[in-house]
Amino acid sequence: MSKDIFVSHASADHAIVKRLMIFLKLGLNLSSNDFFCTSVVGSKIGPGENFMNRIHNEIQEPKVAIALITSNYLKSQFCLCEWGAIWAKKHDLIPLKVSDLSFSDLGSIISNSQLLNITESSDLGEVCNSIIKQLELKAFDAALWDDNLKDFLTDIPQIIADTPSPTLITPEKYSQLEETLDSYKNRVDVLKDKTNMQSQLIEQIKNAKNNDEVKRIEFEALPQKEQFEKLCDNVKQRLNSFSIFVCDVFYYNTKGLDLPYKTADYEAYQIQDALDKTLVYEANDGYHIDEESPKAQKTETAIHELAIFMEENYEEFAGIFEEEHEEKFSLDSREFWSICLDV
Repeated sequence: MSKDIFVSHASADHAIVKRLMIFLKLGLNLSSNDFFCTSVVGSKIGPGENFMNRIHNEIQEPKVAIALITSNYLKSQFCLCEWGAIWAKKHDLIPLKVSDLSFSDLGSIISNSQLLNITESSDLGEVCNSIIKQLELKAFDAALWDDNLKDFLTDIPQIIADTPSPTLITPEKYSQLEETLDSYKNRVDVLKDKTNMQSQLIEQIKNAKNNDEVKRIEFEALPQKEQFEKLCDNVKQRLNSFSIFVCDVFYYNTKGLDLPYKTADYEAYQIQDALDKTLVYEANDGYHIDEESPKAQKTETAIHELAIFMEENYEEFAGIFEEEHEEKFSLDSREFWSICLDV
């Protein structure tokens, strides 16, 4: 089942869309679970999910679709496909224009749509009215909206200015990139040779040891094992600077949830300290990591890198891990966090 709000955007515009979602969540008292957005923790695609299938499912029946139209969006074939799907399915569409784009830049389909400006308060008011109508929101606090609107309009111009636009490369630069690619290919060949040597050694050991020891030797010899440990150490180092309360918020947010308000597991000063440092904020369903905090952003990045690695290397690692620890090899598992991340 689709989430209520589908956000179509270019990955390069992640900072803009993060700030937009924070604004809409706070201004309209929504939660991360109301949105599908591939760039924002709590609303994105989880580890192990099929990327294309999830987007296909989410774009079927949202109540509202928001398209963040930028130069990055117009250069992305994937984004234009999303636009086409939204247009074809006749979803209630809110096209938000971020930059000063010319008529010729927009293309025939987008240029025929009435675009709203993300930096205009009146246009954002139309966004508000559309979401209230389509989601049938009963309680609307105009004062709350106005306060968050002022903050958003103060922040968004600089965020837009800091967002890189797509650039065309020269033929000379293209040649340089080709040379770099060839160099990387050669390095890959070297690594393949090393892997083959390790495989031969493991095969010899298999013939001399029992099955349990063989499995352990195979795991120890995996070239990815050191990378996995480094990624875990990086996450541990980031999490060690936080209280157990903040760590638990990260854990819940990684699962796409907010940490529930009703809990007796934390000292009041830990919660207040995290709020004062703007590491977390009080969302609709509980505590949520503040994606605008640089410290929190770096930790989210470290967790995301570990999640990608685990997804890509699941077959090699899961069996050994689950046999040894009798726990799931997944960031959704609280025991995994305890075993590998010391939380």
